[in-house]
Amino acid sequence: MKIEPGFPPNIAAISKRFQLSGREIFAYGDTIFNPGGSNLGPELLAHEEVHQRQQGDDVEGWWKKFLSSDEFRLSQELEAHIVEYQYICKSVL
Repeated sequence: MKIEPGFPPNIAAISKRFQLSGREIFAYGDTIFNPGGSNLGPELLAHEEVHQRQQGDDVEGWWKKFLSSDEFRLSQELEAHIVEYQYICKSVL
């Protein structure tokens, strides 16, 4: 997965749906966009890798559904947060 400092190609659609603080990161295909330059720990990379896998070969379709369906977004974020939590637990224990 590549890490880029800019915004993903669909930032206009994301900005219409969410109020952004400037500290967000975005998985878009094989790239993590990190416009705020946040420190990306391994647990956060694990979270974003889940989104990369979820997006599969239809990145734009995944994002459209992610932005339009609360249920879909919850299912996708829940899976990614579980992986992130599991990574933290393995690191601490």
